[in-house]
Amino acid sequence: MLKKLFTNFRKPTGFTGRLLVGMMNWAHGPGIRAVVGQLAVTPDDIVLDIGCGGGAAIALMAGKGTKVHGVDHSVVSVEKSLAKNRVAVRNGRVAIQVADALRLPFSGETFTLVTAFETIYFWENIQECFRRIHGVLRLGGRFAIALEGWKGENGEINCPKVFVDNLPITLYSEGELRESLLTAGFDSVSSLKGPSRKWLCVAAFKGRQNTPGK
Repeated sequence: MLKKLFTNFRKPTGFTGRLLVGMMNWAHGPGIRAVVGQLAVTPDDIVLDIGCGGGAAIALMAGKGTKVHGVDHSVVSVEKSLAKNRVAVRNGRVAIQVADALRLPFSGETFTLVTAFETIYFWENIQECFRRIHGVLRLGGRFAIALEGWKGENGEINCPKVFVDNLPITLYSEGELRESLLTAGFDSVSSLKGPSRKWLCVAAFKGRQNTPGK
């Protein structure tokens, strides 16, 4: 029963999924706001948010006048995200569709920023996902991964045990992510801890060296 409930975190479906997506918008709000602030998103950015969930990160970035695309493999999440961002969708600043990191519906170097909040734990073939994200980024663009769960370099787990025991997730260390991102073609990687060290943000850059902000 518990495992069935937790599986809905991976791909929200049905009534329970709609409740979870709304809850995640609220629970992840402080971390999302902190990370978006560090990214210094501007109206000149063109953003792709992968695993957009309930659309909280999209709403923050679109609120800065930024053009934002969102994808999620959950129909429930896409519906929630569209509803939360209905005005920006109507004004053409936001577009959201069903897709995932392995099957991005974009070609060429389209985006200046790609974000992934609380989602890479569930990705299949993460190395190929990183390679495809690199492919849709423009030269000078950045890819920001924000996590509330990760492994320490000595193997310690920074994630509540109930999630580790009941969710089909893979936790990564900063070192593992850095190696995978560089192998995927990114030129440099930096990281920072979020509020109260509850969030880890890993930023990878395509082309010139950047700071986590830009």
